Amino acid sequence: ELSQKLYAINPIYSHIIDYMANMFMWRYKVTPHRVYSKSKAKSRKKLDEEDYNQIYNLMLEVADGLSIETKFPALLTLLLVNGGVYFTTICDEDSLTVDTLLLPDKYCRKIGQTQYGTAIIEFDFSYFQDLGLTQDQLNDYLKSFPKAFKSGYAKYLRDANMRWQQLDPHFSSGLLLNDYSIPTYFYIFGSILDFEKYQDNELERNENLLKYIVVQKMP
Repeated sequence: ELSQKLYAINPIYSHIIDYMANMFMWRYKVTPHRVYSKSKAKSRKKLDEEDYNQIYNLMLEVADGLSIETKFPALLTLLLVNGGVYFTTICDEDSLTVDTLLLPDKYCRKIGQTQYGTAIIEFDFSYFQDLGLTQDQLNDYLKSFPKAFKSGYAKYLRDANMRWQQLDPHFSSGLLLNDYSIPTYFYIFGSILDFEKYQDNELERNENLLKYIVVQKMP
């Protein structure tokens, strides 16, 4: 909370965070792979040039729909400010995009990691109850989440012990700066205070010097 407030009101701290989050130039490439099915007939089927181009262009649209250039800096900003960021992905088949939905960090926790090194997280489904929304408002809000969240919330309503539930690591994960989700850049706050104190001292020194010069010139 202190880091969030400092990021909101202190230009030095916010500039450092923004610089670190936006210093990278994101580039990506799409590499096609042949996917084999159990059916030998399908696995031996050759793709003609038209089908290949159609599939390749489709994958380019999906990759472009990730909005890597804008989404990654946003994730990094939250990571540096909060010490951790949690998210889930939603596939929109109509627009051929994969949207990344940020989850409230207070209602998420890491419980392990996959074989690929990505975090396995749990979500506290009391979040939806704590919002204080009417049932109609809550139903509309749940539409912006994957279907698994709606079913998970229904489980929590039936059994309060199902408050924390693991999210599918194929679609949900998290990034942490450290095991305790401490925003490490917050420790530069001490240096910022020293700098501001130095500025105040310089202003006071210059003001006193100006008064001294004025007094010396007086007849």
